[in-house]
Amino acid sequence: MSVPDAIPTPRPPVDDDALLRAMGITPVLARRQNRLAAWAAPFNIISVITGVVGTLALGLTVGPAGMFWGWIIVSCATLVVGVVMAELASSMPTAAALYQWTQQLAPPRRAARLSNRVGWLNFLGLLGGVSSVAYGGAVSLQALLALQWGYTPTPGKTLAITGALLVLYALVNTLDIGRVAAVNKLSVGWLIGGTALIVAVLAALPHHHQSAGFVLTHVANETGFSANWYALAIVLACGSYVYCGYDLAAHLSEETLNAARTVPHAILRSIWVSAITGILLIGALLFAIQNYDGELTSATGSPTAQIFLDALGPNWAKALLIVALGAQMFCGVAVTTAASRQVFAFSGRNRAFPGHRWWSQVSPRTRVPVPAVWLSAALGFVLVLPLLWNTVALNAVININVIGLLPAYAVPIYLRLRHRTDRFIPGPWHVGAKAGAWYARIALVWIVAACVAVALPQVGPWNKITWSNLNYAFPVFALTLILEAIWWAAYGRNHYTPPLAGVSPAQAAALQEEIR
Repeated sequence: MSVPDAIPTPRPPVDDDALLRAMGITPVLARRQNRLAAWAAPFNIISVITGVVGTLALGLTVGPAGMFWGWIIVSCATLVVGVVMAELASSMPTAAALYQWTQQLAPPRRAARLSNRVGWLNFLGLLGGVSSVAYGGAVSLQALLALQWGYTPTPGKTLAITGALLVLYALVNTLDIGRVAAVNKLSVGWLIGGTALIVAVLAALPHHHQSAGFVLTHVANETGFSANWYALAIVLACGSYVYCGYDLAAHLSEETLNAARTVPHAILRSIWVSAITGILLIGALLFAIQNYDGELTSATGSPTAQIFLDALGPNWAKALLIVALGAQMFCGVAVTTAASRQVFAFSGRNRAFPGHRWWSQVSPRTRVPVPAVWLSAALGFVLVLPLLWNTVALNAVININVIGLLPAYAVPIYLRLRHRTDRFIPGPWHVGAKAGAWYARIALVWIVAACVAVALPQVGPWNKITWSNLNYAFPVFALTLILEAIWWAAYGRNHYTPPLAGVSPAQAAALQEEIR
């Protein structure tokens, strides 16, 4: 496929709401997010502290070198994907985001079908994020209670605490977007300050630190598979989980000032700042390891908690666990925000769900889609109900977060590459024709590789894989596509309204020309 020397002339900046109307969308949300709030939201949903603490157990199975260098590889690849996502967000700054982009870029005969599928994948991926963050917060809280008072967790208690956290996330999200933005700004300080605290304490207080050679070159490969490349692939899956959700900035486009320029910068800044804080945090934890085997198989169930205990003692361990728990709380608020905006746009505007009129309602006082917020929290709770019977089933549901979001990213990126000269109209932020095409190609290669890594069995060897330790990511993904196809045949094809509300890409381009 040849790369053209030019792309359609980028449209100049226009009034945010005028651009929405040109795309067939009626603005109803309040624009109160500035540049800081816009990047704070995706930075919080990435939440490096939450992600690293949650995936350290799996990461250590391949050794410190694999985890350290794996993070750098994933960060660089994610930044490439972020560039393409930033271009798309600048071109089409709407709350519909991924499936709106798909509708705009797809051939007319397939546009509605593809946008519906992308919308469902995005929605299910975000719900998986809501569930996994709430569940992770419940686990961390119970670990802290166990250290302090000898608390003994049970599946029922974990489920109850998870539900309580989901209610908390929803309550915060019923506030107006200005106050939610203030929470996100506070979270940025918590994440950066918390990372600085953890790094400083782990650097200064332990009596023993590992050598640079151990951290940068030691490969343990405790996965049960003999090939080191396989172990590295598993580490890439850890990083992919951490980086899911930076598209939140795009979902908040209709609540962001000067969105066509602000949102692309927010996406990219959330990625590179997370990359730097992740390197510092992972490095600090790896250098502070006191007993690698003991921390990998810790009775606490959390290698991070065991590293804190071994290196710092119980008091500091509790304090740093509070830092991690706070990060999970803020992350839960952010991912619930993302899911609710997807529900609002997808079910309300596009009639993708029964009861679409209800889910599209916006509070006249706060101008927030309150019913969509509570639906997101309620469905997030439904996804963690398998915890009562089987944690393996729960892990399968949580994997929806990655296996749902990454393919949802891939579809509009592919269409942006495929139709870059006839359907993609660049916004004020773009990297140019040739560079943009190559960024898109590399992004697609990475997404495919990451999806494969996420679906690989994580416990081996092959002859010891059973129903109890099987990685259910790919079966869950396949089931999602089957259910979406059934839903489309039974309901969607007769009720779904494409996000452009009947406005073709050519008509949208003409309307954009008129409002220049």
